[in-house]
Amino acid sequence: MHENYTMENCTLQVEDIDSQAAKVWVLILAGREPSLSMVLGINDTLSCGKRTLMVMRFYAGEIADIVCIKSISG
Repeated sequence: MHENYTMENCTLQVEDIDSQAAKVWVLILAGREPSLSMVLGINDTLSCGKRTLMVMRFYAGEIADIVCIKSISG
């Protein structure tokens, strides 16, 4: 959580993960455009620059949860 992933001119930041509810809260920063905050579940997609990303699955850990997000286009 709170790590940034940059793809082209877009930065995706995972704010929180709830593996029990299968939801992730992300913040999308794209250049000078206003940031976009959203909550996504499995199979939900989001646009990040020229790429489309899809939430694939969640993993529950003892210390932290993990979300798998895959680029499906771009």
